[in-house]
Amino acid sequence: MVYRDHTVRNRLSIFIVLASCLIGVSAVRAYGQLPAGGGDYFDPQRRQLLVQLKRYHLDAAVKDMNDRKLNIAQTEVDFVLHWVPNHVEGLLVNEAIAKAKGFPEQAMGRYVRALELYPNHAITHAQFGAYLLDLGRVDAAIDSLNAAVRLDPTLGIAHSYLATAYRRKGDPDRAASEEAEARKYAGRGGAGG
Repeated sequence: MVYRDHTVRNRLSIFIVLASCLIGVSAVRAYGQLPAGGGDYFDPQRRQLLVQLKRYHLDAAVKDMNDRKLNIAQTEVDFVLHWVPNHVEGLLVNEAIAKAKGFPEQAMGRYVRALELYPNHAITHAQFGAYLLDLGRVDAAIDSLNAAVRLDPTLGIAHSYLATAYRRKGDPDRAASEEAEARKYAGRGGAGG
């Protein structure tokens, strides 16, 4: 009996995921065709799609992740990142799932794809830099964070992570300089992306 209940629960979970996918596909159809590789998170015409993806997929992914249903959570996030590869929250949830699975490097491909498709968004470079820093890849993190700062010098969080990276690299002067920039731009995200 326990096995049967467990099987029913698994089937129910699969149907819920499939239903969510159908809702998401309907939302995508309702808001127009997306270009190959998906839509840009920072495209103002995609706001309604972003609301739908969050409501029906990202929120579900976070709940599933918290319930330790990591494969189901991954499916939900994969759906979101398929349609909007540089989805800010989607990339973070994808990273959290990879860490929860014990394979933090798995999130790398999604960041790389987002940056290949949309290289002109500072926040994506900053997220990737923070991720690389977390993996211990300090030099690569510095490169990505510097790209973020070049794109948007007012992105305080990028300066903050750069300060941490330079401190880890043993460069206290640059760390202090970036800390000053982070304080200067604290709370400011720059001009959209």
